[in-house]
Amino acid sequence: AAERGAEVLLIEKMAGLGGATAMAVGTISAAGTQLQQDAGVQDDVETHFGDYLEFRTPGTSPEDYDLELTRLLVERSPATLQRLIDMGISYTGPHPEPPHTVRRMHNALPDAGVYIETLERHARNAGVTIRMETTVQEMERDEDGNVSRLEIYPGKKRAAAR
Repeated sequence: AAERGAEVLLIEKMAGLGGATAMAVGTISAAGTQLQQDAGVQDDVETHFGDYLEFRTPGTSPEDYDLELTRLLVERSPATLQRLIDMGISYTGPHPEPPHTVRRMHNALPDAGVYIETLERHARNAGVTIRMETTVQEMERDEDGNVSRLEIYPGKKRAAAR
């Protein structure tokens, strides 16, 4: 959004950026990528979507999940991976990831920390304002859905008054 001219404020409640990404292994499963093509792997979004549904919890059916959101994730994964590569992140793979029927797991090098470093650098270069150790107290949107008012608080969110 900042690259397209929007004023962007990134708020992080912790002392550093990263959240769960800091604990992740840094993989992205994506279909039809250049790394797959280079490795001779034939793949497509439909096959990926079918394989993804096999990750569900035992005893559940595909209808127990938000299939529209799942499809969006699968459809956007190749472009997301390519965007991250264009930002300078390197990957190994594709690697096997059962129950996927083809190799489509791409591993960031050296680990998930590269996401935090790279995305923070690009955000700052794009003019994003980053506030750490800050929480949102209140937020209002205008009729177009844009944030029109934001009340932030340094540190953890205050407990509601009784």
